[in-house]
Amino acid sequence: MRLGSTPKHEFTLPFDISLVKAFKVTYKQNNKIILEKHLEDFKITANTLSVTLTQEETFLFAEGVNVEVQARVLTM
Repeated sequence: MRLGSTPKHEFTLPFDISLVKAFKVTYKQNNKIILEKHLEDFKITANTLSVTLTQEETFLFAEGVNVEVQARVLTM
């Protein structure tokens, strides 16, 4: 991810999206949470959830350091 960019991240679920009660994506660097996105932040199309990070959000990350991304889903 480049600082100042606006990357779009898509997550395709292998089941019906109507079963999703909660969805959270955590972005970490050096074992520190930098950013979290929740279900209400995502655009839903079929079984795909997508979110575009803003320039301001990408500037939160340290340049040249790997970003760990973890998605969590809670179903009914």
